[in-house]
Amino acid sequence: MYAEKNTNCLHVKKIDKNGKEISDLNLSRSGYPFDIISVGWGWIALIKDFNNPNYLYLLAVDSNNKTVFTRTLINSNSTPTTANADQLIFYKDSQGDALFGLNAMFNPSSGKLALGKQRLAVIFAHYNFFGLNNDGTRNDHTGDTVVTFNLTGQDDKLAVEWGASHSLTENLIYTGEKFISASLGDAYPLNIFFTTNDGITSNGIPDPKKGIYNVLTSVRDPSLLPDIMTGNGESFSNGRLGNLIQLADGQTYVISYARRKSSTTFNGNVESSNISTLGLTFFDKNLNSLGNVSLGDGQYVNQVQSCRYGKNIFLSYVISNNHLIQNNEFLDNNLNFDDVQYFMLVNEKGNVLVGPLLYGSFSSNLPASDEMRMLSDGRCAWTNVDKNGILSFLYLSAPAQTPTGFTDVKSSQFYNGGNFYLINSYDLKKYKMATIEQNSLTYLNLADVGLSKLSLISAMMKEKNEI
Repeated sequence: MYAEKNTNCLHVKKIDKNGKEISDLNLSRSGYPFDIISVGWGWIALIKDFNNPNYLYLLAVDSNNKTVFTRTLINSNSTPTTANADQLIFYKDSQGDALFGLNAMFNPSSGKLALGKQRLAVIFAHYNFFGLNNDGTRNDHTGDTVVTFNLTGQDDKLAVEWGASHSLTENLIYTGEKFISASLGDAYPLNIFFTTNDGITSNGIPDPKKGIYNVLTSVRDPSLLPDIMTGNGESFSNGRLGNLIQLADGQTYVISYARRKSSTTFNGNVESSNISTLGLTFFDKNLNSLGNVSLGDGQYVNQVQSCRYGKNIFLSYVISNNHLIQNNEFLDNNLNFDDVQYFMLVNEKGNVLVGPLLYGSFSSNLPASDEMRMLSDGRCAWTNVDKNGILSFLYLSAPAQTPTGFTDVKSSQFYNGGNFYLINSYDLKKYKMATIEQNSLTYLNLADVGLSKLSLISAMMKEKNEI
């Protein structure tokens, strides 16, 4: 999904795995595309309206390009004092008072989608009005909210209200069992804020106004990563959030990130951290830490992205050429034309297999709002818009497949009654992890493959197709 240059008119472009255009649908509406996700019958997008930036909604369209539903999350103005009647809302009492952070939402800034168990999970960052200060000025602040819906945009359930604050950027995945979110905060916490929920299970307390069980059991952890990432509570952080990844064992998760050694002033106090690293943190489904790995110095890392690649982890990161702002306390949030991009391949333990390899300048960098994705054949892919407004699709070639014995596959957790599936897929019968050779009862098992150093060098950036 992309916005047309100059008009911000939204399009949804379908391409094949090599970047060849299949179709380009003009939605005839203007907006900022936060995220889009494929479902079995079409796609669902999270969109901030262009003409009213205080309007955030879900748009679902089927394979025949017919609108299935729209669902409003926020519909307000720039100075609300109460909730609009059609916004998303959950209540704390029978009088109809909204839960903390939901009483007057406006100005959404970012968000992500994930799909699982016939449920759509949404995390979105937004402002909220918390009343007036003693001097009569507004007390507005930002945080993020996590909710789930069914695939008609109804049956909304609240997982997390007012998570990280400010919530600068977010990531969200479905693991086959739970949704896991990660948000970079600049104040509460001065760190990355993690949550989990299964999308369905109530906390056992009914909504006091509606009488329905619409608040989920969730786990929150603001300190999975050690120490702090210094920030100023004004949308600047010395941390960078990469991507959540589920590794091939299906039980281990990893987050990529970067952080600077720094001192900043927050709430009148000096906050300091002596950690400077480009790193990975490994954890289990219950947010228990399994260890941290440093891949290099993080002092000038301005962006980090990662993607599972076979059984390994592919990383892209950008080094800033000393572009400092805010009294030299923070890296410039924007990518600059003299920034440089590096690639790295590490194994499932975080040991470096290849790299870092210098790729190029700003012209190939991922937008901070976009992310790498692993496709069904195991390759990593992403998009880029260069300085001339040209949208490109970039990818690694698919990792080689290694035959695995049928007996081994049957004992694998991925085995599903004769088919071997990618568990992060929406449609398990469509996106296969591998295929069976009926004659030899052998599976081609992507979960067990790796990639050699020699083949990686030739595979990296094998194709760059302008679309």
